Amino acid sequence: MISNCHSCASRNPSISKRARLVRFFQNISLPGWLTSVAFRLICLAIAAGFGFLYVAKTASTSANGYKINTLEKETIALEKEIDELQVRLADYSSMQNIQSRLAQSNMAPVTELSFYSSVGKIVAKR
Repeated sequence: MISNCHSCASRNPSISKRARLVRFFQNISLPGWLTSVAFRLICLAIAAGFGFLYVAKTASTSANGYKINTLEKETIALEKEIDELQVRLADYSSMQNIQSRLAQSNMAPVTELSFYSSVGKIVAKR
C-alpha cells in the first residue's frame, strides 16, 4: 500500500503533501480487535478508573492537609499553655510567694535549725 501511494505521488507531482498523507492514512487498515466496541469500552473503563483514583487521591491528600493544619494549630495552643504554666511555676517558686503562702497556711516559720550529728561513719549495718 505504501508503494502504491508513493507511486501516485511520483506520477502526479501536483498532489500536495497533505493530500498524500490523507490518502496514506485512509489506506491503512487496523486490526479488528483495535477498532472493536469492546476494546473502546475497555479503554473508556480504564480511563474512568484512573480518573476516579485521581479524584480519590486528591480528596485524601486534602483531608490529610486539613488534619495537619488542625494539629499544627493545636500544637501552637499547647506551646502557649506550656509557656504560661512555666511563668506560673516560676512565680510560685519565688521566695516571696512561698513566704506569703506559708503565712496563709498557719505554719510557723523555723527560727532555729538543729542538725543531728552521727557518732560514727556507719549509717546502717547489715
